Amino acid sequence: MLSSFLAWRPFLDPLSLNAYWWAFLVPLALGVSVSYRAVRMKDLSSLRAFARQVLVMTWQIVAAMVMLGAGVFVFLEYVLPRIAPMP
Repeated sequence: MLSSFLAWRPFLDPLSLNAYWWAFLVPLALGVSVSYRAVRMKDLSSLRAFARQVLVMTWQIVAAMVMLGAGVFVFLEYVLPRIAPMP
């Protein structure tokens, strides 16, 4: 078992998590929100406002990604076949 663990090279042989890509959307949005709000914060006096702003921005990012995905799906499945029909 140790030899198989030592043989794993994370950058050359990454884990196949293609089926679970959606599970990483919320942590990624949370990280972007925390980073952005921390850089844009004017003073350190209101951490409650910081937490609320981070959660709102995280929700906005996730909602925007879902809406963009739905829009691309509708475009590819319904609009594009009417614009350029396949023979």
